[in-house]
Amino acid sequence: MLENQDFLQLKESAFATAKELTGLGDILDIPVFTQLCQSIKQKLLVAKSPADITNTTSLALQLWRRSQSLILNQNVSELPSVINQFWDGDNIYLRNNYLE
Repeated sequence: MLENQDFLQLKESAFATAKELTGLGDILDIPVFTQLCQSIKQKLLVAKSPADITNTTSLALQLWRRSQSLILNQNVSELPSVINQFWDGDNIYLRNNYLE
């Protein structure tokens, strides 16, 4: 079982990664990826509970992996721009199997 300190470290690590990837999106001139990373940072800033932190970081990792695949396959037009489009209240959902 993770302690509260572990969740805070997870949140900080995910935020740092989102910040770095925001810069990468800027360098590569992929505004939609930059927007996605900024939305992940916003979601992490408001995440308070261990469940919120875990759900946000898990979804962020899935979205970053999917984004990497889309970018490498030159399908930038299919990139998501915000994490919230995969969030329904307290639940994460994968619309149309997008992340599979």
